Amino acid sequence: MRRSERKDMLGYRPARKAPGPVRAPRATPRPAPGARKSNRRRVAPVVRLNRRLRGMRNWLFAILLAECLWLAGTSPVLIVRHVRVEGATIRNPREIARVAGLLQPVNIFRAHASRAARNLLKLPEVASAVVHRRYPNTLDVVVTERRPLGSVQLPAGTWLVDATGIAYLHAPKPLATHPILTAPVKDPVVLGKPVPLPALGAALRCLTLIPTLPLKEPVHLHVTDAGEAWLDGPDALKIRLGPLDDAPARLQLTARLLNGPDGSQVLKKAAVLDMTMPKNENYVPRQNTPDFRITETR
Repeated sequence: MRRSERKDMLGYRPARKAPGPVRAPRATPRPAPGARKSNRRRVAPVVRLNRRLRGMRNWLFAILLAECLWLAGTSPVLIVRHVRVEGATIRNPREIARVAGLLQPVNIFRAHASRAARNLLKLPEVASAVVHRRYPNTLDVVVTERRPLGSVQLPAGTWLVDATGIAYLHAPKPLATHPILTAPVKDPVVLGKPVPLPALGAALRCLTLIPTLPLKEPVHLHVTDAGEAWLDGPDALKIRLGPLDDAPARLQLTARLLNGPDGSQVLKKAAVLDMTMPKNENYVPRQNTPDFRITETR
């Protein structure tokens, strides 16, 4: 039982003691005006002087930094005067700089390198572009052009395509060192866009596999109106591959056959090689050549 509680003799219940008067808090005495506090810490004059010197140093550093930034943005020494272009073979360096927007005089810090690279990517023949700053007044532009996988020859003209099927250059004639694709394309070919061929992926794989064949260049990959693929080489050998969707697999079998032990005889005596039935290859012999049996290579 607490001290403040007393026991009721009749009800055996603790009764609370009546609260007494509440004392007011003792007021804190205030120092008289003009009186000096005894517990105030005195700062030495040397410490106050060091604080002022550090503040002046910070202000001077901020003013010097602002002056350097102003000089960097307005100094004629930092004006771009040279633009070096590397990797461009289709367009001249001045045209590359014009497309990138780097012909106008501009401060080297204010030159938009990323914007210039994005402008160059709009060119159909550019696969990637990077712009570097070379201080004090030179910009280096590194351009990576698309590599030709083959030529697409249509009645409207000839275009060079890369491994992704994008037509990036209108050529006067097909490349003699790369395969040539001839297909019935109804829609017009747009530079910088893939060739509008329904089975473009299969055609690109065929163009990639054609160099593995022991045929003289250039090799024509012809796609008929019915979607059937044929190979026509300069050595008077025609190879039937069947539907364009299945042509890459049959082209691999053709490479194994022509690179095998009977490949030289096929190239010498066969006029037409039918690969539509891989388990039983058929051929049409040339005139005045004896017939022979084709041995399937594994």
